Formats: sequence, structure tokens, C-alpha cells
Amino acid sequence: MARGHLCISIDLELAWGVWDCLTGEDLDLCSRLERPIVGRLLELFSTYEVPVTWAFVGALMDAQASKERAGPEACWFAEDLIDDIRATKLQEVGSHSFSHQYFPSLTPDEARVEIERVREVHDRHGLACDVFVFPRNLVAHLDVLAHAGIKLFRGMDRTLPNRLREFNKTAGRAAHLLETAMPHTPPTVSVEREHPQILELRGSMGLLRREGLRRLATPRMVEANMRRGLAAASTRDQVFHLWFHPFDLYREPDVQFLLLEKLLRRACEMREEGTLGITPMGGFLVDESRTDTPNAAERVG
Repeated sequence: MARGHLCISIDLELAWGVWDCLTGEDLDLCSRLERPIVGRLLELFSTYEVPVTWAFVGALMDAQASKERAGPEACWFAEDLIDDIRATKLQEVGSHSFSHQYFPSLTPDEARVEIERVREVHDRHGLACDVFVFPRNLVAHLDVLAHAGIKLFRGMDRTLPNRLREFNKTAGRAAHLLETAMPHTPPTVSVEREHPQILELRGSMGLLRREGLRRLATPRMVEANMRRGLAAASTRDQVFHLWFHPFDLYREPDVQFLLLEKLLRRACEMREEGTLGITPMGGFLVDESRTDTPNAAERVG
């Protein structure tokens, strides 16, 4: 019987994610909505016993770094959120860099400093640092990550729009908006070796925030596409990798949470049937020599 996998990864960054284009509205929304959204997500994952990878910006656990930023401290410092994640069964913690710098624009020395600061934060709090999510999914400096002991990173979604962006950013963005508004099967992925010491697990689909042109993707269409992703993963014995940020649920949160709950309900049905595993990113590192992917319970729990 074919057995695919659902993997969910969440980028926890708060205001650090928009440090270079920050607005007062960003700070207001973050200070009011981030913690309720995260709490609601953790409750949902706990109810369905679903493991999830939370890749967080290391500066969120560095009080001094938060004091160097303008705006409410709750937007820059979030040790309480990481503690809540750690206290919730089956949740996995990974890294989303230290301060959300864009790695292709960094020199090797700058990238090394960024990762050294990440390791210091994780080591100080007794956190593993096996998995990594690049800010904006912009991959660079894999040697630096490998040297620091990171074993797996999330790569760019393997979609046609992303391939188009390599040649023309405007065409890629237009294709992305068009794709999200149309019925399609998101790509499924497998763990790949892009470096002698580090593995890559690309994304399949992002859960887009419901604002602007992104609202062209109706909830019914998004749900149908996610169900297609689950079915394809099971049929192909691959991974449907869904990722998002808590801020993607700021707008129309009830709609977004209902979509997530429907996805989890279907994934859990398939798990009971034995046709789908639900696995965090780190779960694919239990034993790289195995031909089958381990169930999340073997990794966390």
C-alpha cells in the first residue's frame, strides 16, 4: 500500500520578518494577533495529534536584540511563544535564521555570524538545531549551514511560477497568482541531497493570507487543491509539504482555520487508513538509509 506524508512547517518571525519594510500597521497587527493565532494553532495541532515544525527567528529569544528595535517588545521578543510550542506534544522546533537576513545578500562571513548566533540561542535553551528554513526561502551558503550541524533545510516550492521567477520576477508573480486561483494538484516532493552534508525538502504549497489579489483563490478552491496534494502524496509515496506564517492567518482567521482543520481531518483519516504519515521536517532524518519515511512518533512525542 502506498504511503505518502504530510509535512507542515511554520515560519515564526513576528516583526523580524518585515524588518526592512516595517509599518505601524505591521506592529499593531503583530502585537494584537500573533499570540492568539499561535495559541489557536497549537490547540488545533494538539486536538488532532499532528506534529509540526516551527522554524523560529533566533532573535525572538534574545532580549538584547529586541531592545534594539522600535515598537512593542512583544513584536520582537517571544520566548513565551517558543515555550508554549515546546510544551505542546509532538511539536518540533527548528531555525529560521537569527535576524531574518536574506542569505544571498550575505557574505560567507556574515552568514557564518548569523548561524553562530542561532546556535548560541538554541544551545543556551537546550534546543535542537537540525532543520533550517531560509528567510523568504532564498537558499545560499549551504557550506555554512552544514558546518554548523544543520542537516535539513526547506527549499523553494517546486512550482512552475517559481521556475519562471528565475528568468522574470514579474511573470513569476503573475503566474503564481493565476495558479492559486485555479484547480491544480500541488507538487509533491521527496528529500534530496543538495550538499554532501545537508538535505533539502522543498515546499509544495504555501497557505496564502487572504488579502488583495490573493483572495482570488476561494476557500473551496484552496481546500480542493490541498486535498489533491494529500492524495498525490499518498499515490506517489512522496510528501505534500504545506508551509505558512502565523501572520497569514491575521486576515479572515476563521476561514483559514477552517481550511486547516479540514486538511488535518482528512490527513488523519488517511493516517488511520494507513495511506499517509504526518511527519515534521526532522522526522525525515531518523534514518536516511531507510526507503520508507519514518512516522513522526518515532522522532518526537
